Amino acid sequence: MKIKLDYVTNSSSVCFYFLFKGKLAEDLFPVLRKYEEYFKLETEVNTCKCDVEDIIEDIKSLQVRTGYVGRYIMCPKIIMKGFKDSLERMNKSKIDKTNSFFASFNDDYKERIRLLKKALDQNMKRCIRAEWGDSSGDFNGDTGQCMDYTNGNLLIDEKDLIVFTVNEH
Repeated sequence: MKIKLDYVTNSSSVCFYFLFKGKLAEDLFPVLRKYEEYFKLETEVNTCKCDVEDIIEDIKSLQVRTGYVGRYIMCPKIIMKGFKDSLERMNKSKIDKTNSFFASFNDDYKERIRLLKKALDQNMKRCIRAEWGDSSGDFNGDTGQCMDYTNGNLLIDEKDLIVFTVNEH
């Protein structure tokens, strides 16, 4: 058996779901700028800062790194099915339904499903899903840390933009 003798890392990331009208990632950018106040972020611990332009640059970089943003742009109906399937599996499991983790998971997933339905009702047919983290996820560094540490429970529920998160810790 090997025992790790040096430091242990605790990497984390937060997955952000940006629901919007339009077809391309570029259609999201003006809407993000409209709500830039949500994205003026600064951490006290690591003294990093980011703003809406940093987030837009990260999303743009997906195309540079992958050749396209396609795998990150999803249909909200497919995402909703994934949340519903996860919720159904959890409800069918033998886990103690009075457990606080279960109750929190159940409530969180029901809220995400509600937001996805609302987005579809408001003709938001696209979603960009991306992870920001301290050293993991699609993006890290200062923007990753800011998004992870300060926005882990971000909820934006506007007529032209819905954003919610899933912690991937």
